[in-house]
Amino acid sequence: MIVTLASQQTIAIGASQTYQYTPKSFQAVYVEWNGTADDLSETTLQVQVGNEVVCNTVSFWGLMLLHGIQHGGMMTTESSATRAVVGVAFGSWELNPGQEVYVTINNPSAAALTVTVGLKVDELSPYRPVYYRGFTDTSFTAENVISSYIWSDSGLEGDTQVIQIINSNQSSAPSVETCMTVAQADGLINTTGGKYIGVLTDMGMPLDTSYNYTTAKNILCQCMGDKRNPVAKANARRRVRSQIAAMKPGEKKAL
Repeated sequence: MIVTLASQQTIAIGASQTYQYTPKSFQAVYVEWNGTADDLSETTLQVQVGNEVVCNTVSFWGLMLLHGIQHGGMMTTESSATRAVVGVAFGSWELNPGQEVYVTINNPSAAALTVTVGLKVDELSPYRPVYYRGFTDTSFTAENVISSYIWSDSGLEGDTQVIQIINSNQSSAPSVETCMTVAQADGLINTTGGKYIGVLTDMGMPLDTSYNYTTAKNILCQCMGDKRNPVAKANARRRVRSQIAAMKPGEKKAL
């Protein structure tokens, strides 16, 4: 189900606002952003589930590009945007009784903005829990990466910079422009956003992955893996079984 945490709420210059909700499970967050052109990349999102930070202060612009390449949806240019819609899918996280989801939006820009914030919660979902990490380091290793993307405010066209990528499955060094070409060819993103993001990896399974490059930004989508939260996985299975058992025969047939 969809729940509303804020409707057209103003966040002042240099301020942040945290919204919270107590669901049984958590699947996604959606934000409508209304602000000043060029400020979309400065606004950041942090999401926490219980004590686990599942999105570590990532730029709205980067998250919008990521959602665009994975799911499509509304896309605009960062330099002209006064309204944008950001959606972030987290697979499905099971919460213990009393645990909450916290959504923090930070506005470091020189103008106030307004936001509408919604969550998708308590859905019957088979998906693994996913979390996001944004990096600006030029050399780092990230754990349990299932896909990763490079993005820029100014665009990636003509960028011949090489990115070294190493994990147990591959060792490669594609150029930024090649990664952008892959994003445009294989992703759902439109031509407006396609020149600002590139696909680094899309492995489908969690692997510790190292990156080395000079100047750019990354968003990494990482899978928790069974070993990190076996209790949550067991709870998810039990809840799915109980919800299916409670369905009417016609509803079960529709699954």
